[in-house]
Amino acid sequence: MQGNREQNEAIAWNRGPAMILAGPGSGKTFTTVERVRNLIEVHRADPAAILVITFTRAAARQMRDRFLARMDEKFYPVVFGTFHAVFFQILRISCHYDSNSILTEKEKREFLRIALRERRGEDSFDPAFEEGLLSEISRTKNMGESLARVRSSYVEPAEFQRIFTDFCHEVKEAGRLDLDDFAPAVKRLLQTKPDVLKEWRERFAYILVDEFQDINAEQYEVVKLLAGKEANLFVVGDDDQAIYGFRGSDPSIMQQFGKDYPQAACIRLNVNYRSSPGIVKTAGRLIGENRNRFPKRIESGKRVTAEKRFLRRDDSSFEPLARDGSVWVGTFEDEREEALRIAEMIGMLQGVKEKWSAAAIFRTASDALALAEALEAKKIPFFMRQRIENPYAHPVCQDLLAYLRFAKQERTRRDFLRIMNRPCRYISRKMLAEHQVSFPALLSAYRNNPPMCGNIRKLQDDIGRVAGMDLYAAVCYIRRGMGYDGWLREKDGGKREGEFRKMADFFQRSAREFQTLEQLQEHIVECGRSLEEAQKKGRSGMREGMVELMTMHGAKGLEYDVVFLPGCNEGRVPHKKSAAGSRLEEERRIFYVGMTRAKEQLFMSWHKKCGEEAVFPSRFLLECGFHEPYRKPE
Repeated sequence: MQGNREQNEAIAWNRGPAMILAGPGSGKTFTTVERVRNLIEVHRADPAAILVITFTRAAARQMRDRFLARMDEKFYPVVFGTFHAVFFQILRISCHYDSNSILTEKEKREFLRIALRERRGEDSFDPAFEEGLLSEISRTKNMGESLARVRSSYVEPAEFQRIFTDFCHEVKEAGRLDLDDFAPAVKRLLQTKPDVLKEWRERFAYILVDEFQDINAEQYEVVKLLAGKEANLFVVGDDDQAIYGFRGSDPSIMQQFGKDYPQAACIRLNVNYRSSPGIVKTAGRLIGENRNRFPKRIESGKRVTAEKRFLRRDDSSFEPLARDGSVWVGTFEDEREEALRIAEMIGMLQGVKEKWSAAAIFRTASDALALAEALEAKKIPFFMRQRIENPYAHPVCQDLLAYLRFAKQERTRRDFLRIMNRPCRYISRKMLAEHQVSFPALLSAYRNNPPMCGNIRKLQDDIGRVAGMDLYAAVCYIRRGMGYDGWLREKDGGKREGEFRKMADFFQRSAREFQTLEQLQEHIVECGRSLEEAQKKGRSGMREGMVELMTMHGAKGLEYDVVFLPGCNEGRVPHKKSAAGSRLEEERRIFYVGMTRAKEQLFMSWHKKCGEEAVFPSRFLLECGFHEPYRKPE
């Protein structure tokens, strides 16, 4: 097999450090596999001395399978593995750890809850809060920086330091090893045991690292220790696709590599064989706005043919952004109209081109729900490899649903317990003895407390009003008239106000679509069933002719004939929490990854309204060359 000039230069590299800058669709897997083959067949390297490190088991398996196929299925003991697998092998052999030492996800949550109970004195916590803290603990370990410098999005710095310390203590006391402890543990081992370091350096004479842009500081330190003075270190990556900052990954390590190894070769794979010229040019225009990057000039190595165009210029919903008809931008009134139109296009695509692959890619998992609902309504099959939680299960949606049920259906103790102090009304659960809640009984129980009687009468009047309203008006009144939005702003110290408001807006928009609470409840059940079914299809592998829904992070490394990027609105992309500095550059890289999944055509879209609020196209659309249509003043 023959590569292009730059690929062949990388394949032929023998000894010493080299960094391969491999853009999207540039054949990095081909280049890496061929380089391993070349080491064995041309340079007579011992296959057992070659270590190829990837970031996922799927990538390691794919790389190994490609290598075996290239070697005519003959066995060569090259080691293909993830960082976790390789580091655990070192700990297992040199420190006698076994698989029972590894901390499970269940244990991780249990140890966090112990730490939280000790510090907060509470018994239950929002799963999203727990997930967020665990993610921050993981990032703190991976970045290897001082705990005093860490800033949490969920708790105050001093409290995070205490929670982090308590969590690590619980893990150590239990004799467990967190996955995020692997790299620091191996680093300490190699730094303190020269004989062990010598043994592993001799074991792996050649080290290749795939997706090098995703490496974190601790992993990089271990790789440098293993490489030693020989530095037969071959790293392949693309700083423009570094999108895992939340895990502690740091693309600046690619810049640091050149400083640590000034003698290193730098080879650029600048031909994109995946995407049409218009997609390559538009994506290049976007990513060129980033300043902290290696300069590149990516070109398309693909020819455009008319039969590979799904949408022509006679469709009024989308306007062409690229001359070759490969990039389009759609403008819609609201998210519902946007989702319905994209669902129609996917239906047309499946009817016209049975073998075309298609994906709709979103910034966050919750953004996918509107399209999932539209596809379900039109009976268009779709699947998801990623787990997307049913948004109606979010605590905010459950609160609003409990208010509606209590006002319009049975007045159950369960629903009242959920809403009675949201916002705070100082009602005690001890006053609720019966399954059915009676306001007269509550007033009687508080008859000697006039302020409490006032609170209860106000709640009784509000519930009566909600009972007589349509669903949309009822949710509006609960949020603003009854003070629920104000309570959300104060909850968790206001650190998650944006998330809570987004979910309340989502539930309010859904309520508008239904005449009765029973219809809304049926829809919620159907939504949960649909998401579960889509995820089952994703796991089963039976995906023929189906569109895939996923996040931009989940799309990394994948490709499709047609890609839809819905919801390209400012505040979503870039995410409003990441709209400046290095975070903005990472958001731009995330969007770039989404764009460059497309082979033939890319459809980006945005909507003008979110509820009653006017919203605007993402700055990323403008950077791609889109010009927002003029809006008449309202």
